[in-house]
Amino acid sequence: MIQIFTAENAFEAHLVRGRLEADGLRAEVRGEWLTGALGELPVTGLVGVWVKNEDVERARALLQQMEEFAETDDEAAEDLSGADGMTVLFA
Repeated sequence: MIQIFTAENAFEAHLVRGRLEADGLRAEVRGEWLTGALGELPVTGLVGVWVKNEDVERARALLQQMEEFAETDDEAAEDLSGADGMTVLFA
């Protein structure tokens, strides 16, 4: 297996894993328990998402789609910002 994504935290890693698995790829989150050993210090780079070697290209393509969607979503949120600086989100 190969690590294809380094997450800021376990929550982000599980979101990515869930998206990959929704598309039929087997993915694992590794390192999420390492962050607890470090106490209150901010930790990055310990939590990652791993996929099988043969799924790397497909997984990277899905990650690219997720990134593009996030950028589009950020732009839409900016367009919906009110004059008072409050952002309106629709689910």
